[in-house]
Parts: sequence; C-alpha cells; structure tokens
Amino acid sequence: MKASTVVRAVPASNGKTRLEVAGIPSFELNPVATTIWAKLVEGLSTQEIIDHLVGKFGLPEERMSSDVVKFIEVLKENFLVSDDPELAG
Repeated sequence: MKASTVVRAVPASNGKTRLEVAGIPSFELNPVATTIWAKLVEGLSTQEIIDHLVGKFGLPEERMSSDVVKFIEVLKENFLVSDDPELAG
C-alpha cells in the first residue's frame, strides 16, 4: 500500500492531525487514525499496523482490525492511498 504524495499530515491546534491534500485541509484525524496514517506512510502492511496499534493502545485485535480496515477503505475511496504504487503519486 502506498500513500499519495500530494497528502501531508499537519498538526492541528486542537491536538489532532489534519491531512491536507494539495494544501487544502481534507481530514481531521484522531490519535489512532494519525498512527494508522503514519504507519501507512512508513510502508507497513495492514496486519503490521494492526499489531502495532494493539500493542500501543491495548485494544482487542478484532476491534483494531475492523477500525484499520474501515479507515484504509475511506482513504482508498478518497484516493489518498492505493494498492497500486503507480497510482499513488
């Protein structure tokens, strides 16, 4: 999975993180979503991200798995990540 190169994570004044697409604020992320985004940018697989979050937040793997998959689907629907590295630029 590859994150789009036109997306940038920017800290927001409320302690959350904002994803900006081509400089335009598009999504506001909570701490879990921010971690998922950061791990996607690092190139981790979905399962590696789930394992990391289970360890970091101490939540059940089933819940983390569901949340991660749903969030990645939203990112894909908005063309912020892609399974095809050629399309993620």
